[in-house]
Amino acid sequence: MEPRAAVREALERGERAALVTVTGLEGDLPAREGMALGVLESGASFGTLGCDGFDRSGATDAARALREHIRLERTYDWDDSSRIRVEVRPFAPGEAVPGAVGRPELLVVGGGPVGRALLALGKVLGFHLRFVTHGASSDGSIADERVVVHDAAEIAKLAIGSDGESPPHRRPP
Repeated sequence: MEPRAAVREALERGERAALVTVTGLEGDLPAREGMALGVLESGASFGTLGCDGFDRSGATDAARALREHIRLERTYDWDDSSRIRVEVRPFAPGEAVPGAVGRPELLVVGGGPVGRALLALGKVLGFHLRFVTHGASSDGSIADERVVVHDAAEIAKLAIGSDGESPPHRRPP
């Protein structure tokens, strides 16, 4: 699940959470600016800062930020010449998470073995699942949304994405 979405959902459930975000890089690293790690008060974590070592440090600092109700700026070393800078920000229920996005969407067309496997995988990964089928089908019961189409042309007309807009190359004339 996307870290900001995980933090937002935790807050909606009344659980405190922290977001650890990469704000700067120095050297050759397995991280990039904007990568994030969401850490819930329960200890669950989502996302990555680029490697296990950074993630462990981020989780430790997130726990401290939650415990002490403080915002932190930290630096984690990769080697002698490489490091990342992070912001560790705790959140309490009712607070807004900057840059929060809805769950990413997975559009699965068809209920065959591949479609069923994609739905199962998408559910585990935290996607909003849209299942498209031709006519009535009992497949896709775990989907968040079911769409029945009568022909392939209708699939091209489906709005795709969180903004409800079809991509420009797919927009009907």
